[in-house]
Amino acid sequence: LLSEIVPAGSRSTIMAWDSAIEGSWGTLLGGPLVAVLAQSLFGFSEESLKDDDAVNAEALGRATATMICGPALISAMCWFLLHWTYPRDAARAAAMAGDKVVKSVHV
Repeated sequence: LLSEIVPAGSRSTIMAWDSAIEGSWGTLLGGPLVAVLAQSLFGFSEESLKDDDAVNAEALGRATATMICGPALISAMCWFLLHWTYPRDAARAAAMAGDKVVKSVHV
């Protein structure tokens, strides 16, 4: 969808920005937020690391699941909004492309 609402010359740039932003946020925030969630919300304790602790394993599992499902839900909501605005954006992109074609023909 993103490649259809930008000018043809900007498509690769938009896709590169999309991948870069998504990858960087996931890399920079994913691991640290799993640790914060595990400790603050799900009961992970550093004191019991030497023991075979099922509570810590469950805390890490829940924190990881939260960091997978939470951003996926936010992404789904953003894609919903994109689909909602897509017809207007596509019409605007087509009009802009048509204007450029008409201007280049008349010049």
